[in-house]
This record gives sequence, structure tokens and C-alpha cells, in this order.
Amino acid sequence: IDSFRTAVKEINSLSPDLIVVTGDLTEEGVRAQFQQAERELKGLRAERVIYISGNHDYRSTGYLLFREFFSFNQVTEIGDAVIVVLSSARPDRDDGEVGHRQNIWLEETLAKYRGWMKVVAIHHHIIPVPDT
Repeated sequence: IDSFRTAVKEINSLSPDLIVVTGDLTEEGVRAQFQQAERELKGLRAERVIYISGNHDYRSTGYLLFREFFSFNQVTEIGDAVIVVLSSARPDRDDGEVGHRQNIWLEETLAKYRGWMKVVAIHHHIIPVPDT
């Protein structure tokens, strides 16, 4: 926890406009861990904070709890930039995937933002990494 709080202070010292937290906010996806994560992450100071669920957050009943504690906005516009969030976490699985429907949605969404700077955020690796 101390190293996390130090990281929060360092991040806040940069005065970011946006912070993207890319998942694994909990270890086992249980309510007490979500409560602790919520308390600690309230220390982040940015106009906008985007949360993405990770595979650890989807353990146990975490996939049901995540949105109770953290908002999940798939599209966020800031100036001439758009941040698009994909959900790769699956209940009780360590590996992740972006399914066909989400890929189609991504293509359609990005097409709406021609000329914008686009950032796509996801929890899992976009290519397989052995032994991870």
C-alpha cells in the first residue's frame, strides 16, 4: 500500500488531465478488495479517471461488483482526442480476449472519429506473451 500511495503522489504531481487505470484493481475480485481499491484510488487527482477491469477483478463475483465501485465508460472525448476502452477480462479466467462483437464495435466507433487522435486502452496484452 505504501508504494501505491507513493505512486499516486508522483502521478498527482504531474497534474494529469486524464488517468487510465488498466485493471487488476483487486487480487481476488471480492468486495473488501474493491472497497479498499476505491478508497485508495480516490487519491488520484485528475479531471477524468478511466477504469478498466482486469482479470483479477473478474475473479469470484468481481465481474458483478466492478461497476458498483468504478464507472466504466467505453468512449471518453477530451479535446480532439478520444479514448476507447475495450474489456478483455472474462469471469474466473486469467487469459483475456476481445470478441468478434467488440471488434466490430471498435471499428465502427473509431470510424466516427476520423481526424481525431485515438487511444485504445485494454488490460491484456494485444499479442500473446509466453509465460505471462
